[in-house]
Formats: sequence, C-alpha cells, structure tokens
Amino acid sequence: MTGARAVAAGIAALCLSAQVQQPVFRSSTDAVFVDVSVMANRRTVADLTLTDFSLTDNGVAQVIDAVTLARDPIDLQLLVETGGELRTLVPAILKDAAMVKSLLLPGDRAGLVTFDSQVRTGPSRDTVADRGEDGTVLFDAIAAVLIQREEPGRRRVIVVVTAGVDTHSMLDRATRRRILERSQPPVHLIAVGRRPIAFVIGSSVGPDGMPRTDSAMRVADHSAALREVADVSGGRVFALDGEGSFLDPLRQALDEFRTRYVLHYRPKGVDLPGWHALVVNVTRRGSYDIRARRGYWRD
Repeated sequence: MTGARAVAAGIAALCLSAQVQQPVFRSSTDAVFVDVSVMANRRTVADLTLTDFSLTDNGVAQVIDAVTLARDPIDLQLLVETGGELRTLVPAILKDAAMVKSLLLPGDRAGLVTFDSQVRTGPSRDTVADRGEDGTVLFDAIAAVLIQREEPGRRRVIVVVTAGVDTHSMLDRATRRRILERSQPPVHLIAVGRRPIAFVIGSSVGPDGMPRTDSAMRVADHSAALREVADVSGGRVFALDGEGSFLDPLRQALDEFRTRYVLHYRPKGVDLPGWHALVVNVTRRGSYDIRARRGYWRD
C-alpha cells in the first residue's frame, strides 16, 4: 500500500468512528459556546461587551447570555509541508519550527506534524525522493489532525505551512467538509512561495518541485478549497513569499487566538438535531473583520 493510500485508509477508518461520537464543538445539553475573533484595521478589538454582539442560529435571533475572553491554555498543532514545491525550503522551515516555543505562554503546548506523500508526527527522517515517491497529501494531513480528540480545559489551534499544492489526497470535498463542521479548532493556512494556491492533479513532480512535462496532468484552480478550510473552521489564509519566515504570520494567528471572545447562548426557536448555521455580527458602529465557525452539529 502506498503512503498516500495508507494515510487515506487510516483517516477513513477514524472518520467512521468520529461520526458516531459527540461533536467536538463545545456545547452542553442547553448551552452553546462560540469562539469569535474580531479585528479592525488588522488589529484585534478587545473591548467589546455582550451588547456589542448579535447572533442567529439557523436564521433565528438568539439571546446571548454572556461574553467572555478565552483564557484556556493553547495546544498549537503545526503542520509543515516537506515535499513538492517546499522541498528546497524544508531546512529553513524546520529551523523556524524549532523556534515556535518562543511564541508560547506558560501552560501552552506545541506539536509538529510533517507531510508530503505521507503524514507523520515530528520531522521527516527521509525525503519523498529517498522513498521513490511523489506527491503531497495536504487535505488528508489536515483531516488527520482535525479528527483528534480535544482535551478538556484546553483550546486547540491548527496552523498549516504549505505551498498549497495537493496531488494525492483521497478524501473528497464532502468528506472534508463534514470533518471541518464537526471539529472545534480553527485552521490557519500560511501559503508559502510564488504559487501558493496552485493545485496539480494526476501528475508526477520533479526534483525542483515542478510538474514533470512528460506526464499527463490536469491543472485546476482549487484556491476555493483552501479558503473553505479556513472559513468553515473560523481560521485565516496568510500569504508569505519564499523569502520570509512563517513565524510572523504564526505570531499573528496566536495573538488573534488569545484574544477571541466566547459567546454563550441557549438555542431557542430552532430544532436541536442536525446542522446549525451560525451568523455572528458586531453591532457597534464601525467596520470589522469577524471570524467564527459557520455552524455546528447537534445530535
């Protein structure tokens, strides 16, 4: 079984298991908790109160019982692409990854996952070329991390450093979205390189990270797929050229995550089972960039 197929088989099995578990979205029998990021002019807005927010659940206006600032310690899961177009940048990227601890506060934790045609915990001990393999399983790697269980009393955030190229993921869009909708952590993507959102399907990749011209290929613009991952989970997409360090956008993502609000409410006027579409707005006068999950599942 190839690396990509083994990853997909493992994810599929876990997905079947996850579908019968309680949704990871934080809720209780009669309450829902929604993480919300509010920014203005690229800066976090940290002085909002209960009266500054409005929220609808499946189109029905809800009464927000309380608004608090999130204070639980953070579990950062950093996913780093080590193949494809980023192959030549891997030493610099992993060097930066070793400095991630400097961005953490007491009580925070960080873990590293690397991926190319395989997904692994920690740095890779070999390369795709050494294994005689090609390809990148970007979306399968994200799914593999998303379906991990949330630890009570902690807040998890996922940051992915990638060139935005996916050649061998086997999970389809519908499955990816179901996983996103049933998971709690926001997913931020740091797109590195000159072609951060270019997907090559059905082609092999040469040593320079570019598609081989002697193989049949179909190039498709899947930029919407990356944005969907960020939007559905309440994350962001950061663009980074090949010369910069991902530590700067990572710092931005962590600072934003630490200043998120938690809205508490009890759903009224809506059926509990099934999908709940959420819309959060700030009623205070001004222009705001609001990030929150698009919804949640209730059994």
